[in-house]
Order: sequence, then structure tokens, then C-alpha cells
Amino acid sequence: MDKRPSPLVDEVGALNLVVAVKIALACLCVNPKSRPTMQQIDRALSMQGPPLSKPFSMITLGELLGHGSKTS
Repeated sequence: MDKRPSPLVDEVGALNLVVAVKIALACLCVNPKSRPTMQQIDRALSMQGPPLSKPFSMITLGELLGHGSKTS
């Protein structure tokens, strides 16, 4: 029997968390015109994206900010 603890976040929860963090970071943009509209936020939250390209624990802040490889 595997004695390792189960992951705290399942794959769907991890994907939802990544989407929420990306939206939150986009909303913090210094230039208000670069921030997402509520329509864009609603669309992003409503869409079912592809699975994460790597384990949640391996995703970096740079990737969430769009400075690394894609995570979703």
C-alpha cells in the first residue's frame, strides 16, 4: 500500500486554481486598459481548458505570469 499522502489538489482543482491565479494577476496590471474585462473574466472562468501540461507542484510563478512555458 502506498504510504504517501494524497495530493491536496486534484487535477481539476489545480486547473481551476491556475486559471484563477492567472486572472488575478492580469487584474493587477498597472495599465487599466490592459486588464481583462468582466466579459473576458467570465469567459475564462466558464471555459473548460485543456489539462495541465505538467504536475501542479511544478508550475512556476513565471509561467503563471506568461513568462515561461504554457501550463494550460
